[in-house]
Parts: sequence; C-alpha cells; structure tokens
Amino acid sequence: MINHDCRLYEGSKPCVPHKKEGVVCDDCSHYDPIQKRILIIKLGAMGDVLRTTALLHQLKTPGVEVTWITKSNSVPLLQSDYIDRVLEWGHPSLVPALLVETFDAIYSLDNDSDGAALAQLCTTQARFGYGINDYGKVYGYSEAATSWLETSINDTLKKANTRPYQEILFEICGLSFDPTRDTIILPSPWATQRADTIATAWDSSKRHWAVVLGAGPRWPQKSLALSKLKELLTLLVNNDIEPVLIAGPDEKEKCDTIRSWGISVVDTGFDNPITEVVGILDRCDVVITGDTLSMHIATGLKKRVYAFIGPTSADELADYGVMTKLVPDMDCLCCYLTDCPVDKKCNEIVSFDPLIAAETLTPV
Repeated sequence: MINHDCRLYEGSKPCVPHKKEGVVCDDCSHYDPIQKRILIIKLGAMGDVLRTTALLHQLKTPGVEVTWITKSNSVPLLQSDYIDRVLEWGHPSLVPALLVETFDAIYSLDNDSDGAALAQLCTTQARFGYGINDYGKVYGYSEAATSWLETSINDTLKKANTRPYQEILFEICGLSFDPTRDTIILPSPWATQRADTIATAWDSSKRHWAVVLGAGPRWPQKSLALSKLKELLTLLVNNDIEPVLIAGPDEKEKCDTIRSWGISVVDTGFDNPITEVVGILDRCDVVITGDTLSMHIATGLKKRVYAFIGPTSADELADYGVMTKLVPDMDCLCCYLTDCPVDKKCNEIVSFDPLIAAETLTPV
C-alpha cells in the first residue's frame, strides 16, 4: 500500500518519517492527505516575491499543499513550513510537470508574459491573477487583476494609487488583507554564522543600525546618494550608533569611498547569502534602507525601519506599523525612471528630520 495522496510522499525515495522511524504507509501516524492543491507563480524581483509570502497566512490551511514557482535567486527566500514545494522557473522539468498536474487553484501574480504563460498551461478549477490571451498578451482573470494591470501601464494611475501592494494583491486573490495577521514570512531557519561572527567584533556598548547601501541597477535613485550617505553615517556615529553596512557585489566601490571618509562602520562584506543577510539584520536595532529586499526582510523581522522612497511608489509599501517613509518634497516622485533627468535628484535632497525627531538624535 502506498499513500500517493500523502503530503510527505516522495515517490523516488523514502519519506522522512520512514527514514527516522521506519514507519510504512499501511499504518502510519504521520499520514497527511492532501485535500487541496494550490500553485503560486511569482517570478519577479526578490523583494516582490518575499512580500507576496504574506498570502500564505490565508492560503496555507490544514490539508492544503502549496507549490510555488519562482526564479532561482528567490528560491532561498521560500524555504519555510508554509510551502511544500518550490519549483525553479526555467528548469527543464518544469513545463512537463505542469502539463500533467492538476491544481485546485492557481495564483498567477506577475503581470508579465513569463508567469502568465505558465498559468495558462495548467489544469485547474480556479485561476487568480494573470494569463495569456490568443494574441500572446497578458490579461487579468478578474476585474481586480485588470484594474491593477491598467495601473501598471499608466503612469498617471500609478502616481494616483494610494493603496499598499499587499491590499491590492490580496484583492486579486479574492482575499482581504489584514496587516496584523498577513505579515511577511521569512525563510526558516535563517543563517546566523556570519551574523554571530560580526557581532563578536562590534562594540556591545553601542546601538547598531543597519544601513543598506544598494538597491539594484534598475533604479539607481532608490539608494541614497554618497553625499547623503556621508551625512547619515556621520549623524549615527555622532549619536553613539555603530552603522552596520549591508552591501552586495555592486557596492564595492561605494564601500571603498566610505572607508576613505574615516567614519567607523561595521563592514559585513559583499557576498553574504540572503539567509545570512536576514541574520545580520536581525542583530541590528534599526534598519535604514531604500525600497529594497532588505526593507521587506526588516519589515518581516518587525524591526524599526526608515525607508527612503523616491523613484518608486511610497503608498504601495505596506508599513506594517514599523516603517517610517523618508519621502522628499518633489513633484516628480514615483517616476519609475532608470535615468533621472533632474539636476538635483530625490536621493540627494531627502531629509533625515523624521528619523532625528523619532529617535531623539542630535543633528549634525
């Protein structure tokens, strides 16, 4: 006897309870029959993938098996008890698997052709989000999905939107967003080896605030200009705070510049796996960042977050009661432009006054 419908059934190898306890399907106390199968397709930016995990508080109920398709760089973010299986977009076995499997519901949450095409392949009783029409174009499965698609392709509607992304996302999925319950779910367990090593070297008598340096190449103005970084780091050090730099490979040159200033900071390196970044941020008291993956991680950790928002939409970011948004006073915000035509850019004029007032810091 084989319980093919058991959530723990591996097929090609013994299940975990069998290896640990020697139990067999005929009389297994771990038998966990799958009552409903759902598929989530979210391939976008890592930060968007992570904040989409808030859906799992409502979608992952007893008897539900969750499969999630994402890009390879986001796979480590989705290692949690809420997700039974993570499939990598682009893997040779992905499309054959989708052609033969059946799902009770599919949540296709990227309004671009890659994710929408995958959703169209699957057999299901219910579709939410986006698919591909006969012209090979993305369309919404519902009025809510269509409304968000219209916002995504219309700059005027984008700037006019005042609703957080999670609220819109939940509506597309036929759900109601509750920020007290539907929080961001972080990978579990996250790594702490690098964080522990760093913590042994820093001054335990001081507060430690993470300063996230980069935000990716698509929107350079999402990260603070060097002049504002110098002002921020000086402000922190003068207030007996030890800045902890969070950087990736693209920020090596920026870190070299910071070292030349002679400001005392904690250097965490450039090549930390994302689960180690979670561990490092967890060690910090406050996180200062742009609209980044680290911002979403810090929100999931329920850290106090100060987020500089310029070229993207500040209103779309759910603050979960822990985030203060540092938004410059400019008419051209929420432009979503890679190349900024303005002489004095938003990441050069942002004010730290809200941070100083809230944290009772002495200005520089």
